[in-house]
Amino acid sequence: MDTALVRAQKLSHGHTETFALCYQATLHQYSGNAALAAASAKMAIDVASEHSIRQWLAWGTILSGWALAIEGQIDEGLERLQEGLDSWRVKELFAVPYFLGLKAEVLGAAERFDEGIASLRMALEISGKGNQCFYVAELHRLKSVLLQKQGHVDEAEDCLQRGLELARKQKAKSIELRIAIILGRLWKEQNKVAEAHKLLDGVSSWFTEGFDTADIRKAKVIMEELA
Repeated sequence: MDTALVRAQKLSHGHTETFALCYQATLHQYSGNAALAAASAKMAIDVASEHSIRQWLAWGTILSGWALAIEGQIDEGLERLQEGLDSWRVKELFAVPYFLGLKAEVLGAAERFDEGIASLRMALEISGKGNQCFYVAELHRLKSVLLQKQGHVDEAEDCLQRGLELARKQKAKSIELRIAIILGRLWKEQNKVAEAHKLLDGVSSWFTEGFDTADIRKAKVIMEELA
């Protein structure tokens, strides 16, 4: 991604540069690094503003809002995220399920669980209508998190199982690992130690790099607890 950004900057082409910056911010967001996501999003906003590129300005604003909320400024972050989402949805439907998932995560951090679940339902509905399946498994994972916080454990486990099945079908290993972490913790609480260990070991052993990433570290900690 860094190489792509350098090449984009050498072109001195605003659309290409903001495209690269927004996707760099997205990768940082997905890895859970709010500080780096915020930095990339800010650069995207600056370049998009300079060249009046509404599409990437909205994308950068959404990710900037997410990062701000994750770093503790929840109300301001949510307001900024919604501003970007409103601008994006004027003409675009692509990536809306992803953005609604970010919104649901922030609403969860604000303990507005019902609103977060409503956002995820909308995201899943749009995914089905627009055939945007790339983020559906993660949406199920996010929904399970909010349901668990409300005490709906059985429903949360159902969401995790659906997400896990889809992630495996799509060979989306990073999402499969994220789901396995939550399901493994849940099974640990239910004294399903062997099942939890088998689940986490099965997906963790697939990875040959990225051992310093947050998700692989989490999986390793849980497996050590289960041993």
